[in-house]
Amino acid sequence: MDFRYSKTEKQQEGMNYNFFKGAMQFAFDIWTKDVTSENYKEEIKKAQSYCWLFFISVLVSATVYVVFEKPENDFHLISNLILVWLFLSFLPLIFGFILLLSKIEKIHLSTKSECNSIHKCKAAIKESIIDKDFIHIKQFTKEQLQKYEDYKNFIVAFEESTQIKPEVFGTINKDGLNSIGGRFQCVIANPDYYKGDVKKVNGLIQYFLGNYQIASNNQYVRIFSLPMRESRNILTEQENEVLFFYVLSNVCAGIDTYVLEVELDKPYEFFKTIDYVIGDVFDSKTGLKKSKLYFSYAIDDKNRNNILCTTDDCLLHLMQSDFNVRQEICNNSNTDDRCMKITNKKDKEYNDLVKILGFSKEKESQVLTTFKNRLDEKNEDGINYRNIGNTIANEAIKIINSLISK
Repeated sequence: MDFRYSKTEKQQEGMNYNFFKGAMQFAFDIWTKDVTSENYKEEIKKAQSYCWLFFISVLVSATVYVVFEKPENDFHLISNLILVWLFLSFLPLIFGFILLLSKIEKIHLSTKSECNSIHKCKAAIKESIIDKDFIHIKQFTKEQLQKYEDYKNFIVAFEESTQIKPEVFGTINKDGLNSIGGRFQCVIANPDYYKGDVKKVNGLIQYFLGNYQIASNNQYVRIFSLPMRESRNILTEQENEVLFFYVLSNVCAGIDTYVLEVELDKPYEFFKTIDYVIGDVFDSKTGLKKSKLYFSYAIDDKNRNNILCTTDDCLLHLMQSDFNVRQEICNNSNTDDRCMKITNKKDKEYNDLVKILGFSKEKESQVLTTFKNRLDEKNEDGINYRNIGNTIANEAIKIINSLISK
């Protein structure tokens, strides 16, 4: 019996002694070694292994301590030795961990402040010891996104790369209605929006007018791109009318509305044909903020009411930078590019837009009247815009009447 206990004692003391020696060596190495961005992962792995050893040591020590601390046993000295060894092992290990964390904190992560592409964001995230794997990293850098001239090509490639499943278009409005004090930033850059049949146009007018509920509780900005070539508007007469309808819909909905002239042959710091919505949603129930990025998935008639939604931080960063560039132009920030803020008044910017769309005085009045008729309950298109709400319909008609009379 005595022999058995002395054998266990030797094994336990041996294990604690070896572990104590290893813990001391770990702490000494961290103290004397420089921890850099090249070797910190190895040091963290080493620390993890000591964590497991310490955990096992605690379990074994606790088990042996319980055995020897029983009142009927006279081996309290052994249990006390176990506590001493455990304590001595614990101190250098904790000291080493604290020292390692302090040295990692001082590592200069050069890519962290230069996160202007998904590739660099990925590097910064890895250096911050957050190991994520975005499968679209190499395809959707800023440089790659600049090359997309057709929105449909972009969205198909984006879906295939990310495997994001389409959602119904109403997701944006649903998120917006649940948000109070949030921010929604929208870009309409795809010129195909100004084409299409009456059904498609009416659907978008309804959507824009329906945004008034979101705009009443959140900051909402929408920037339309007007495609230009050599300072000339390249839209057809019908497309000009559709653009004007969309702009009026947003103005009536109380959205901060801009029209940005975009030269198709000119390089920009933003993406010329990619449109999106950035939603900083503040949940009215929980008070928590969640940022989302929405892309239209209208690649055909079947999917005209679908979107792709992501919360990818790197993509959000890229598109936020894209929007900020447009916003700076619209705020007349040292640029030759023209951006017009359209309100419910016939001011200079409104008149500039009417002029560049090629509307004469009579044509402008005709388009305004046509738009007002669309809002009437008995409109010729068979669409009842009052389904959105009598309040917004009445307010829109009031605004249009005001523009017609001036």
